[in-house]
Amino acid sequence: MLREKDIMQPGEAVTPARRIYLPIMMMYLDCRWLGRLLQRIRHAMTEFMGAVENQKRARVCIEISRRRDERRLLQSL
Repeated sequence: MLREKDIMQPGEAVTPARRIYLPIMMMYLDCRWLGRLLQRIRHAMTEFMGAVENQKRARVCIEISRRRDERRLLQSL
């Protein structure tokens, strides 16, 4: 069951996760475009995984920088 509040308009698919949700929702509503929608989902999943990896890398860089700053502070004492 798809509730009205869960229906997304194409212009609302502005994040990687929403670009996955939109074609899945469209398949639920009308499966005639299944092949094309699956292709869009594959592309959106690739984009999403890239965003996740970038966030992981950013967190690691921030943590390395924080530890480096802590070491410098301790060395200056």
